[in-house]
Amino acid sequence: MTKEIFDEMVVIDGTLGSFIESHKNEMLLEIGGDWSFHDYINTSVYLQEQYRDFISENNGNIKGTVGMNDMSIIALAKTLGLPLVNMEGTANTSPKRKRIPDVCAEIGVQSLTFNEFLRAESITV
Repeated sequence: MTKEIFDEMVVIDGTLGSFIESHKNEMLLEIGGDWSFHDYINTSVYLQEQYRDFISENNGNIKGTVGMNDMSIIALAKTLGLPLVNMEGTANTSPKRKRIPDVCAEIGVQSLTFNEFLRAESITV
């Protein structure tokens, strides 16, 4: 995440805010930093091309399908080899729509709901 997002999230009270603050080095990812931003850019371009027909902004902003911002976070998760936490369900076998979990499954990124993430990390609130 960028420094601006980190600064917004670090003020969250409780365990989650403390976790974010204690993992600052792992969470701050700026272009030019110590991570493969070139791989991220290449993955992002690939996803935009591969899923062009499903991206909302390319289809009159239809609802219930991935958008450009979704593709960006999926590319980041793929690049970093991390699961993607989201609250979306699948679009199942829709010929016109894909959701975050659908794209993640197709490209080998683990998709977790927030509750699944909390359980996987043994976080209780």
